[in-house]
Amino acid sequence: MYGVRGAIADAAFILRPADALALAAAAFGESPHEDRALSPLEREVVMRALRTAAGALSSVCGRELSPLEPILDVRGYVTYFELLVERPTPLRMGIALSRDPAPLAAAALRIEDLLDVQVELGVQFARGSIDAAAFLDLRPGANVPMKTRVGEPALLVAAGTVLARGECGALGERNALIVK
Repeated sequence: MYGVRGAIADAAFILRPADALALAAAAFGESPHEDRALSPLEREVVMRALRTAAGALSSVCGRELSPLEPILDVRGYVTYFELLVERPTPLRMGIALSRDPAPLAAAALRIEDLLDVQVELGVQFARGSIDAAAFLDLRPGANVPMKTRVGEPALLVAAGTVLARGECGALGERNALIVK
């Protein structure tokens, strides 16, 4: 068990010996294959990983964290959760906090905040599909069959989501979509 102290809260990291060994082995691209104590080099790798994890807790514990140090117990800690890692090797890392994280109040997003946001749109006026071999053989002038019937509405699309249906046309010199 190792801990850090912060201005807002303290955090403790709890790693079972087998999980510490799995973390060290993963850092070296190995898989843990025996139950043994960590070597001094492996212990340093685990400490560095825990220091990195401690940095991710700055919003919960405070920006300035004390150096990582061994601790004897987690009495006085009120919140506990585990990170379950599946890849590159399965392991669990427990994290205890000396106080519950306070929810941060944030300003609400207003419609005025979005007025200058650009959204890329596209219009689909015909849809179809072809197999990969036919796609690779496409050349200028090729006919590609579409399943959309003449007169079906075109689709106004943003990020793959249909926003509206309409009719394709022209407005002056530009292509346009008249939303229905």
